[in-house]
Amino acid sequence: MHKLNKKLFSLLCAACIANIACTICSNEPANASAESEFATGVQFYKSKNFRSAAKEFENSISHGNIKAPVFLYAAYAYQAYGERDEALRKYHQIADLFKDTQAATMAKQAIARLDQSNTWIDRKPQLLEQLKSQLQAQLKSSGISSGAGVDDKLKSKSKTAAKAATTTDNSLDDTMEDTTPQKVSKLSSSTPSVARVFYKSDHDEIMVDVRINGRTMPMVFDTGAPGICIDKEMAQSLGLAVPRGKADGATGGSSNTTTIDFWNINATVQVGPISKDNTRVKIYEKIHTRPLLGQGFFKDFDYTIDHSAKCIEFRKKGMSNSGGKGYSIPFTFKKEGRRIIVEVDINGKKGPVMLDTGNTASGIAFHSKEQMKKFGINELPEDAQLATTSGVSGSGSCYTFNLPRIKLGPIEKTNLNADLANEVDDDEDLPLLGQEMLSGWQFTIDMEKKVIHFLRR
Repeated sequence: MHKLNKKLFSLLCAACIANIACTICSNEPANASAESEFATGVQFYKSKNFRSAAKEFENSISHGNIKAPVFLYAAYAYQAYGERDEALRKYHQIADLFKDTQAATMAKQAIARLDQSNTWIDRKPQLLEQLKSQLQAQLKSSGISSGAGVDDKLKSKSKTAAKAATTTDNSLDDTMEDTTPQKVSKLSSSTPSVARVFYKSDHDEIMVDVRINGRTMPMVFDTGAPGICIDKEMAQSLGLAVPRGKADGATGGSSNTTTIDFWNINATVQVGPISKDNTRVKIYEKIHTRPLLGQGFFKDFDYTIDHSAKCIEFRKKGMSNSGGKGYSIPFTFKKEGRRIIVEVDINGKKGPVMLDTGNTASGIAFHSKEQMKKFGINELPEDAQLATTSGVSGSGSCYTFNLPRIKLGPIEKTNLNADLANEVDDDEDLPLLGQEMLSGWQFTIDMEKKVIHFLRR
């Protein structure tokens, strides 16, 4: 699940929006107050109230939010309302605190533009020393020593934590169901071999009505989610017992490196005429998206998504009705996490991506600059724009830009919207191929033959 709030930030200098994929500079999350102040600052920034935005960013930093994006937003805000000295101070702090990162490179470029004669003097050097001490304390508490290579160690630690969270998540999702006879997830005997489920489209999201233990909730039909995902508040509205005690695991989302605790329950789940008993439902402490209906529920079916009719047709495996029409491409299925992997061609460079119908933010979402390089994209375009994203684990920031050309089997798009995560630096997972790439096509996913059939609509 990956969603972009189309809230782009205009800066005084378009050149200030350049190449960046910032790492979080403490493995410990900022406290709730600091995160709230940062979010408020972003809201002020969007409304062009730059003075108030800068104040909120400074408050967030003072409360422990020592992350490069917070400093960058603060610098942009100061620059936007004419506080050159404060903007330069923030840029210099970024260059010193986050050495050898893309954020530092951006800051140095901004300094060169704002202080061409190199005459600016920091009249508050004690602030930088305080920030350095605060950052080093956070690094020490995270088990990372100071000195050269700190940024590499932070990236490595962040990736290790993210990988561990993903492993924890996958070890408890529908790929590892309880196989004791009384708890095996199974289709109800009344489930037909072919079922049609109509959906509503809301901001390109495919919304289907899902009944859990007899109560209905609209959910996003999401091929990028491994199972059914709700949170405690949603569970309560469905009349489910809200889980307490030790969590079954923790996982993260595509927008940031925050992890969220989850608990697993079994329930009867129904979508249209399809009903499954003892279906694994994952209840999170809190998610920041709509509830998700993922691969775990419809794993027994091939399915066709017809955007013109706003209908999903499910057929039990082995009963695919492609009839040899249209175009077909193969895919691989990664059991861990239930991922559908396809190959795309970007400007002549081919590589694997994950099919994610829950990604309504863009045509394709990259998690790191290294991922982009594998497709021949070595630098972000100068007109890339800074934006906010939202996912299961909360909000984050990214850079949006257009891809000149991308091809998936018979589908070829030009100037496709793409984004690069700003707070997640993970080149181990795959880019997410979203709804925009699939627009104008009906497609059938044949799980038995591992083929996707496309028909133009």
